[in-house]
Amino acid sequence: MHTGAGRAAWPTGPKGREAVMAQYRIRPYKDGDYKAVRDIFAEGIMEQSSAAFMHLLTSPWTALLLPSLFFLVLVASGSILLALLPVAIVLAVAWVYVRSFSTDYVQLALRTDLRDIRGTYLGAADSCLWVAEADGAVVGLVAAVQPQDPAERGTALELKRMSVRQASRGQGIARALSRTVLQFAQERGYRAVVLSTSVVQRAAQQLYEHLGFQRVATKSPSLLTRLLHLYIIHYHYDIPAVPQPRWVCPSTSCPRGREIVMAQYRIRPYEDGDYEAVRTIFADGIHEVAPAMWSELLKSLKTHLFLLGLFLVGLAASGSILLALLPIAVILVVAWRSMKSIGTDYVQLALRTDLRDIRSTYLGATNTCLWVAEASGAVVGLVAAVQPQDPTERGTVLELKRLSVRQAYRGRGIARALSRTVLQFAQEHGYRAVMLETSVVQRAAQQLYERLGFRLVATECPSLLARLLQFYILHYRLDIPAAP
Repeated sequence: MHTGAGRAAWPTGPKGREAVMAQYRIRPYKDGDYKAVRDIFAEGIMEQSSAAFMHLLTSPWTALLLPSLFFLVLVASGSILLALLPVAIVLAVAWVYVRSFSTDYVQLALRTDLRDIRGTYLGAADSCLWVAEADGAVVGLVAAVQPQDPAERGTALELKRMSVRQASRGQGIARALSRTVLQFAQERGYRAVVLSTSVVQRAAQQLYEHLGFQRVATKSPSLLTRLLHLYIIHYHYDIPAVPQPRWVCPSTSCPRGREIVMAQYRIRPYEDGDYEAVRTIFADGIHEVAPAMWSELLKSLKTHLFLLGLFLVGLAASGSILLALLPIAVILVVAWRSMKSIGTDYVQLALRTDLRDIRSTYLGATNTCLWVAEASGAVVGLVAAVQPQDPTERGTVLELKRLSVRQAYRGRGIARALSRTVLQFAQEHGYRAVMLETSVVQRAAQQLYERLGFRLVATECPSLLARLLQFYILHYRLDIPAAP
């Protein structure tokens, strides 16, 4: 059986007890899975409509087109209302197109390969469709087929139709499904696995790159999608000749129905030997925030408008494109250095305070603890539970803090398991709620917390500089149900 490394049962008992992982399994498609497979695939594609529309709104072309259109009509008509009308029409048309693009793609798939799933995926040579099953329900799927490019047939397989139900994400299921395809291809002597995904599927891109896929091409299906900045990204994975130990097969035969056993991890309290690993993992995680902040800033409509206005003012004042670009370059350099300094200062503060004497801070105080996630004998993640800074909440609320997982181990459900460990700890000690803070750019963390049941209760900006850089702190809270 496939051992799920994500949807952890909350541990019971004292601080020292290890969390026990819940299980799921990956198996070949059965006829009874027909409706679930089609529904999961369709839901996954339709979710991309909103992501594609937001991607469109943050593209440079949009940032230039919409303000230009607004100002042109404003100058011509002298009416703000009339100037807003064509902008609204353009946005409405763009949304309808983006939505129809997803709908058409779903309908095409349901009329073709997903109409006769058994004939398409289980009836052809070296092809298969697997489902992930948890609690008796199908929660994900993936397929392996011959690639469309005739030049790759016989040497490569294509990973296709990857999708996991939204409520089951963050448990490592997508990673396990992907590895099932890699193992399937390796056993049959293929040298590579190829796949395609869209530019808006950021989580999928991160997963594939963590697994070792290399981006080999970026294409746009049409001129319109090129204008809308909607691209298809092609990935390629070279299969090693020697089987890797992380893929453990339970038998010597290689039937299509084999279940893949994944390596396990465990969550345990901090030990003194974890000191350097804990500090390093935390620092590495925070330093990743600066590039994310930079990316968010560059994609912001406010940034586009500000830089465009600055350029036009500079151009009008100097008559030189070079001189008009100079203040923009200076501002971008200052913004980048400011973002880096925010992360660096935060790390240094933590290393000088609570992470300087971890044992005293987290294991010496009442109702506090720091846990680590351990895989293959190495510490790969951490989380802490502490008393909140607000005195009015102490005694009734615990704070989840310092959650971080090594980049190479993300997507396996470790962060979810660490978070649930804190929730269980708080529940066992009679607390009514757990609170936490994260930044506006940490999208994966926000999604994780919201799936666990946390709700956003406040948004604050720590300083004027952070406000200018559009860097906000989000406050989340989860009310704990009474223990049975």
